[in-house]
Amino acid sequence: MKSVFTYTKKRLHTLRRFLREYEARPDLDILHQIRVEIKKTKAVLNLIGYARKKFDAHAVYIPFRTIHRASGILWEPEVINRLMKKYSFAEVPGNKNEMETFRQLIPDFQHSLKKQKSVVLSAAKKVQLKVYKKYMKKKQVGLRKLIRAGVRVGTVHPIRKQLKELHYLFTLTRPNRKIDLIYTQCEKRIGQLLDQRLLIAQLRTQSANQKIISPIQAHMKQELNKIRNELRGFIKS
Repeated sequence: MKSVFTYTKKRLHTLRRFLREYEARPDLDILHQIRVEIKKTKAVLNLIGYARKKFDAHAVYIPFRTIHRASGILWEPEVINRLMKKYSFAEVPGNKNEMETFRQLIPDFQHSLKKQKSVVLSAAKKVQLKVYKKYMKKKQVGLRKLIRAGVRVGTVHPIRKQLKELHYLFTLTRPNRKIDLIYTQCEKRIGQLLDQRLLIAQLRTQSANQKIISPIQAHMKQELNKIRNELRGFIKS
């Protein structure tokens, strides 16, 4: 299945390019792209691991996970600050030391990714279309099970991860216009819901009055109902 190889090769190349760009010019949009590329890479590594039993997707992913966790230390305060600004709260000061630490680690990140390249691409070449279809069906069944188990604030994160993975992998065989919007629109709604949960946690560390938090919680409840309705539609499809 040539598209798996092409997609995987593009992910590895693009991730390394964004790391070089961030090293030269620290920018939060570039950081966001780094995190997106890692999520896309994880999705295709899981597929390869399913298709090739000798391919240890977990072990191969570890260097990518290290980068994702390091970038998360920078990204989470940015998410909180965007919401603090939206609700007219005082912003949380950023940590420039963390940003510089991440930049200094980039050569090590690049080296670890380069070591994985040949192993990953060699395995990606051998993924067959029939196995890909079987994997996608299995992931859709798994998503339906998660939804039936209950759509609550505490359970939407794994649902979102499944939606993202399906969306990324559907692009291997479908033009974007033919991908069901449930995989993009609902995933974004869940992301916003989880961001608001981060905001509430931050406000509580500042001993914010419940009167401040209550409107945010009310909005979260509304969004959760919308998400639940959309996901019910997915189950019936």
